[in-house]
Amino acid sequence: RGLGAAEAGLITMAQALAILPMMPLAGRLTDRFGARPLLLIGLPLVALSNWQFTTVDLSTSDWTLRSMLAFRGVTLGLVMMPSMTTAMNAAPAHLLSRASSLTNVSRQVFGSFGAAIFVTLLQSRMRFHQAVLTQGATPDNFAIAQMFAQAQQWVASQGGSGADGQRLAMLALYKQLMMTVAVEAFQDVYRVVAALTLFAVVPALLLRSVRRARPKDDQSSDPTPSPPDVNTLHLSHAMGE
Repeated sequence: RGLGAAEAGLITMAQALAILPMMPLAGRLTDRFGARPLLLIGLPLVALSNWQFTTVDLSTSDWTLRSMLAFRGVTLGLVMMPSMTTAMNAAPAHLLSRASSLTNVSRQVFGSFGAAIFVTLLQSRMRFHQAVLTQGATPDNFAIAQMFAQAQQWVASQGGSGADGQRLAMLALYKQLMMTVAVEAFQDVYRVVAALTLFAVVPALLLRSVRRARPKDDQSSDPTPSPPDVNTLHLSHAMGE
């Protein structure tokens, strides 16, 4: 669509703004209900938020994109906090620092692998759609013939030649073709992402509630005083006499 970096950032910022209030709210809900109910609700919603991007095309308005991204941010915030809390609670107390480091490293590594896989899938689908659309882009196509005729008429009105009109029409056709290819390829990728997200419900069903046990120091610090030792009382009484 030819948007600049600032304009694209203002659109995608809706997702980040939606995640911010959901993180603490999801943390409180996790403490109250556990991680599994939130994940069983949140993962299908994340899949739905990914599936809605399969309908995005060049005519989609900016506000529609913002609303889609905001909904996706809400669902991601509902899923991220319970999953991280469950991972931390499953680790022993003396290994929390290692578990935190391992979780961060794993998130970065698998995020990189996921990005590489989806970029490869995107390029593959772009080649596929380009081959399919190119087969139909022939001079016999009425829409293409009309585009060439309009381009030649406009160039002729500007004092250009017929060859210039053909080059202009070819450039416009190629640009429109590649934009359509990119849109359809992204739609295919979001279909795969939505399906994988929905499949994540299966391991979420196997989660069990794991709560962090209190440290021994906290358990030993009981505010109720212990009864005095009987031998100590007898000894104190004898010394007083």
